[in-house]
This record gives sequence, structure tokens and C-alpha cells, in this order.
Amino acid sequence: MLSIFLNKNNYKDLDFVSFNILMLLLLRRHERLTNETTIALVGKYTQFEDSYASVTKALRHAALAAERKLVLKVFLFWTL
Repeated sequence: MLSIFLNKNNYKDLDFVSFNILMLLLLRRHERLTNETTIALVGKYTQFEDSYASVTKALRHAALAAERKLVLKVFLFWTL
């Protein structure tokens, strides 16, 4: 059923109910993930939450698309 929403060509036509159904399906899909993928993020400014926000968001989206649970380990580069 999720593929019905994801294969739509025109996302502008999604109404509020359809959008909520889509979000519920994505949430359930995320909750059922069992295979984990661990990724280490090493950087200079990892202590600041927003520093690598786009990277972490992209990793989370990629993990969901690959049907994997993301385990993200964050390290300051000078602690290694």
C-alpha cells in the first residue's frame, strides 16, 4: 500500500488524510526494522547538534530506504 503513495507522480494532490496514512505507514515500517547498520560520523563540530544535521538526515533517509535501522555513532575527531 505504501508503494501506491510513493509512486504517485503528483504529490501536490495528496490530501490531509492520505498524508497521515502515508506517515503512519512509514512509521510502522520504521518500527519493524531489525537489521542494523552502524555508521561512525567523525567531525570537528559534532558536539553541536545542528552541525551535521543534513548529513544525519540523509543517512536516516538512506537507511529507511534500504530497510535498515541506523545506529549512528558520533565522535569528535581529536578523541580518536
